[in-house]
Formats: sequence, structure tokens, C-alpha cells
Amino acid sequence: GDENAAKRRAAVIALRRQGDPAVAAFLSDADPHIAADAARAIHDAETVFGETNPLETALPELAAELVSTSHDSEPFLYRAINANFRLGDPDSAGRLARFATDTDRSLELRLDALDALTQWVEPPLVDRIEGNYRRHEPRDPAPAAAAVAPFLAALLADADPKVREAALRAASPLKIQVDPTALLTVVEDRTAAVDLRIEALRSLAAQEAGQLGPAVDLALGDSEPSLRSVALRQLAILDPEAALARAELVLENRKDIGEAQVAVTTLAELATPAADDRLLAWTRRLSAGEVPLPLQLDVIEAARRRAESVPGIQEALDAFEAARDPADLAASFRECLEGGDAGRGREIFRTHVAAQCVRCHRDSSGAGSTIGPNLLSIGKEKDRAYLLESIIQPQAVIAPGYGAISITKKDGSSVAGLFRKESDSHVEVRTAEGDAVEIPVAEIASRTPVISTMPPMHVLLKKQEIRDLVAYLATLKAK
Repeated sequence: GDENAAKRRAAVIALRRQGDPAVAAFLSDADPHIAADAARAIHDAETVFGETNPLETALPELAAELVSTSHDSEPFLYRAINANFRLGDPDSAGRLARFATDTDRSLELRLDALDALTQWVEPPLVDRIEGNYRRHEPRDPAPAAAAVAPFLAALLADADPKVREAALRAASPLKIQVDPTALLTVVEDRTAAVDLRIEALRSLAAQEAGQLGPAVDLALGDSEPSLRSVALRQLAILDPEAALARAELVLENRKDIGEAQVAVTTLAELATPAADDRLLAWTRRLSAGEVPLPLQLDVIEAARRRAESVPGIQEALDAFEAARDPADLAASFRECLEGGDAGRGREIFRTHVAAQCVRCHRDSSGAGSTIGPNLLSIGKEKDRAYLLESIIQPQAVIAPGYGAISITKKDGSSVAGLFRKESDSHVEVRTAEGDAVEIPVAEIASRTPVISTMPPMHVLLKKQEIRDLVAYLATLKAK
């Protein structure tokens, strides 16, 4: 009954505080909330205990629960997925693949399991759940591939194209061979999801399959610009002369800015005399103000790659830079205003190791940090120029109610924390403990200016990343 459940919940709390691996016994509790509490106790223990984590020995038990539990609790299952990822052994890889084939599980969880396999060989430096720094050594793909391969056919035959796409994406770093004829069929299928067709094309390239050439030819004639862009990168390897002609055609028409960006990058990658001539011409157009804003950063970065090898490129870049106002930081980042990829920007916002945007902000109406403002509607409320300035010069655009402040009172005491709001009679500060403190204006002896706690992101992010982040923030237009 409820009383018994309360006792079990109290036991989980006590065992968690003591760092007792016996808490793993509650992973199979009939109450999904108690089981989830046990999963949190084990999975999140390093945050509490540090590197001397006494609950590390219980991680295999949490990992094993992924394919044996009947619970559908997301907090439980996401942690079980990540426990397998952290362990990094072949059995764990097999459990992730087996879980991904379970059509009774939610699509989001199945895709997360496949994403874990995609990251298996080179794990990210940010923990997939907790977001803190966690270093894993690179892993040999062969043992994991052997464990995953028996499940691949079922994954590639799944009814949901997102599962098929994710399975192909996971197969490449694990070096699992997929039937190239079947992959070519996917590329040919114009009724298939474009992301699935792209992954099929990339898989052919990763396998260096003989069907890659025909697949590239098919993709170049497709109506989907994202598929054509991937095909152009492959064509540059297969036939540089044909790739140059294709890049010139794309840049002449510029029907899709993303495809045009890839074409500019291709000019630098080709590194042939003819491609260098075209890139020099585009760099001179840049200094003359004739390159569209969404394409400027791509021309700049492509030109920098070839500046030492191609006479005239550095001079054209110098002329472009000389036209900027050195006193205006925003002017130095103007090329980041347009042309970004919102999808990549979302990943930067949520997972970038240095930027750590989600530590202070939310991009949804759900739970998250309130240190900084909720950005759910920022794209509707502010233009791109504001978004860019807030990223590179946060001190210049502190949102009302945010920023650090220190107040000294007339009695000699002081209050420091985040500035929340101010009226004619009071100043409200939220302390480090999370308490809201109202200080009467009449009692204030001195106060510091409100200072943004956000670092200038141009020292942490590359320009491409800033452009993508601007693009993503511009899409946040919730009511």
C-alpha cells in the first residue's frame, strides 16, 4: 500500500545518501517512481560523490534493466540507456541495439539508444544526461559492431524512417557493412525521407562502395537541395573537374543558400588551379560588397584556407576587413546574421561543452535553469541583430531582471546575487541559495552596476557556430 511504498522510497533516499550499492535492488521495484529514484541514485551519483563514486559498481545493474524492465518511465530509461553507453562494453552495445528494435517503446527513447551507438566510438566530452564533463577513451568499433550487427536488419526494416536513418548513421562509425545495393535503392527512392536518403548516400561513401558513383549522379539530379549538397561533396572526391563545374553552376543560380555554401566550401577543398581562380574571384566580390550576406562567412573561411597558396586572396580579405569599423564588435560578426543552420544551432545550444547555454537558459516551456531568461519566444520578440549582440556582447543587452549585483547597506551588511527587479521602494535580489531578498532603497548605501553573468560567446564559439546559434534562436517564436 501507500505506507509500504513510502517506506521503500525512504529506503532509496537513505541508501543514496550513504552511497550504498544496495540501492540497485529497487531498480526492479513495482512502483515506477521508486525504480526511477533508484536509477537517479546510481546514474547521478558522481555529481554527489565525485570521482570516488561508491555507486559506480551498481551501474551494470542499471544498464541490464534496459531490456528487462517493464517500466516506461523516461527518467529511468534514459538513464539506463546512458548507463550502457558509459560502460562501453559489447554487451551494453547489444542491449542498446536490442532496445532500439522494440516497437513498444517510444520513438524518442529508441532514437536515443541509436544516438548512443552513433557516439560509441568517439564519446562526447559532455555527459549525455547530466551535461557535465566526462572523458571516455576512444573505443574499438569491432566488438560493438559484432554485438549490434544481428539487430541491424530489423532496424533497417523498421516502419519509421527516423529509426532507419538513425540505424544507418550508427552503422557507419561502427564500420558495419550494409548491403550497398539496398543503400542505392534508398537513395533512388524519392518517396523516402530526405534525411534517410542522405544517410544512405553517406553510408555508401563510408564503405567506398562501387554503387557510390551512380548514387551521386542520382542525388545531383534530385529536387532536394540537402541531398544534392552531400552529393557535391562526394563528387569532389570522385571527379574534381565535374565537381568544379557543378559548384560553378550552383553559385551562378544560388537557388538554395545551403547548397551554395557547400559549393563555396568545395572550391577550397578542390584546391586545383581552376577552383582557386574561382575562389579568388568570389573573394574579390566579397571586398566589393557583392556577396550576399548568408554566403559571406563561407567565402571568408574558404578564402582563408587557400590564402597562403593563392596570390591575391589575402589582399582581397584584407580589403574586406579594412572596411569594418574596428570600434564596433558587432560589425566584425555581421556575416553571422544570416545563413546559419538552425538544427546545428539547437545542438550547440543544448550540448556545446564550452558554451553550456542550457546551464542558464531554457528554450522550451519545460523545466530548466532560470539563471538566465527563458528564450522560448526570443525569435518573435527580438531581431537577429539583437540576438547576435546578446551572444557576442551580453553586457550590452542584459535582459530586464537578470545580471549580477552587489548591494552594501547602510548598516554595513551586504547582499549579492542576481538582480531581479526594482521599484521606487525596493530592490529584489536572488541570492546564491535561491532566496529572493527585498532590500528597501532607503537602506542602500551603495550598489554595483548590474553585470551580465554570461561570458562573451565569441571567445568560446567559432563564427560558424555563432551563425548557427543565431539561426536557431530566431526560430524560437512560441506564443
